[in-house]
Amino acid sequence: MPSDGIKGTVYGGKDRRYSGNKETRYDFTFEVPGKVTALLTRQGQTQASAELIVNSLNIKDQGKNTWPTVMSSANGSFHATMLAYDINTTFNYAPNSGNSVSATVKKGNTTLVTVNAKGTNSVNSSKNEFENGKNITADVDVLGRVQLHATCSDAKTFYDANERAEDYDEDADIVKDCAKKMNSVFSAYITNNGGSKEQGTIKISTAADKDYYNTYYYLTPTINFSDGTYYDFDEYFSEKYFQKVIDMYNQLIKDFEDLGD
Repeated sequence: MPSDGIKGTVYGGKDRRYSGNKETRYDFTFEVPGKVTALLTRQGQTQASAELIVNSLNIKDQGKNTWPTVMSSANGSFHATMLAYDINTTFNYAPNSGNSVSATVKKGNTTLVTVNAKGTNSVNSSKNEFENGKNITADVDVLGRVQLHATCSDAKTFYDANERAEDYDEDADIVKDCAKKMNSVFSAYITNNGGSKEQGTIKISTAADKDYYNTYYYLTPTINFSDGTYYDFDEYFSEKYFQKVIDMYNQLIKDFEDLGD
């Protein structure tokens, strides 16, 4: 249910209607309220709830009937509950200046995941598209057991190299070159139990799969240690070392499935 006034109007594009042989074209817009709430109930009991709060929303003037509309800034928060789970997110969007998002997922008094990320992206107003994310940083904590710290100095270089690797997945040299380019703008490491000591670095590596006729090469993140050993994510985050984390994840998925039954 929307409330708390209208924060802005977003142009939604063009549509058409037919009445007999007559076609009528029209423009449509969306009004963005300051608050939107939703409830999911079953037999009178609330199973899940969600609330989006928009503190501020400024729409960049792109001229009449321009799609997509480009926001010059936005600030707000999102809160959701599902059974014993509680999700809180705050966001601030300011292209050419700085963006940030923070999120926390809890089950009862246990914090499952926290995420904090920030960065800057430039918007080409003449084309209405996002370009060149710069100096992106992200910190992720899972159950206080594992922390991931990552930075990307140039998101476009990272993205373009990943796309090129997918397009030329039968050429080992091209895929290896793409991994090199991605690692030149990306760095990450993990810590354990909230400590500051670096346990291992994360690199973009290459791997291969074979079928009856061809060999295909692809990019994969690996965790690399100072003694020269390295592991794929699936190998490192195994049931042997992270059973509690895996159990929490599986329970979260099951709770979502139960809501749909």
